[in-house]
Amino acid sequence: MQGKTKKDYFDLIKAKYQKCLEPTETCIANAIRAHSVQNSRVLELIAENGHVIMPELSHNSSGRPLLEFKLVGRNYASTFLGLCSKHDTEIFRPIEQNELEFSKPEHTFLLAYRSVFKEAHACFESACKIRSGYIQRVESGLSPRDKPDKAGLQAIAWLCNASDMYLYKRKYDEAYLSRDFTRVSHVTIKIDDVSPSIAASALFSLDDIDRPDDVARIALNIFPYKGNIMVLFSFLKEEASYAYQYIRRITDSSGYFQKYLISKMILQHCMNFVISPQFYNQMTKEQKRAIETFFVETIFINKHDFENKHLYLFWDKRREMANN
Repeated sequence: MQGKTKKDYFDLIKAKYQKCLEPTETCIANAIRAHSVQNSRVLELIAENGHVIMPELSHNSSGRPLLEFKLVGRNYASTFLGLCSKHDTEIFRPIEQNELEFSKPEHTFLLAYRSVFKEAHACFESACKIRSGYIQRVESGLSPRDKPDKAGLQAIAWLCNASDMYLYKRKYDEAYLSRDFTRVSHVTIKIDDVSPSIAASALFSLDDIDRPDDVARIALNIFPYKGNIMVLFSFLKEEASYAYQYIRRITDSSGYFQKYLISKMILQHCMNFVISPQFYNQMTKEQKRAIETFFVETIFINKHDFENKHLYLFWDKRREMANN
């Protein structure tokens, strides 16, 4: 890689998409590091000495994805530059300043909405980086100006993906602005007898399920709550049949196997999750290696039928007591 091209590449990697994505689309204030997982009520329960463990994805010289779990300060964990301070505070005030109640449609909606904001920001940022990279390739003579090449087609694909994500987010925006929180449906699972070892906030597409002219999506939130771990699946009401089909194996299960299936879903679909350092440090090398391998191998293709007992992300109190 030539000197200027290498510099352009690393400049793109470090570039940040900083825009307030509030629902009226009129805000021009600077975006802040907004938390997609609550800092004071969730991360503090998982953190050790103010830090949590998060996955970080990179690649080697040949472009092969690499995963490493790293210690991250809780004030930086799960953050994204997609909302200004004013709108981050205003939108999520009901669940930040009040006791979370799953019986309130507004509260469960806002948990899902936060996941949508996080994924939308990630999608828009990636599209901008790919597009800028392609423009630099054209200006440097690495890609032709008058006909498409692989880099150009990739840029178009990412822009199309960003457009789809924008249209999806607008449905949540419209629900929020109209206060019609019932436009989003939810499935809640309470997991007991576990220590506060994991939290997640993600939005992912159901690529394995056919939907004419579109793709269905599910928001997934996992967090400690009143001595338990709560798992919240959220989806647009018009996509309910696809969502129920996708999570049926989990909802029809219970106990250890249900937690195992949820763990696999996290590893296949989520980048934005945190683990307790204490829990991570007691994992065996074999378990860590299995988790890292499965995560990397399912970046581009799901492996629903692949089974490995080490793909498990919950800290079971009963099993720990039995082993002691």
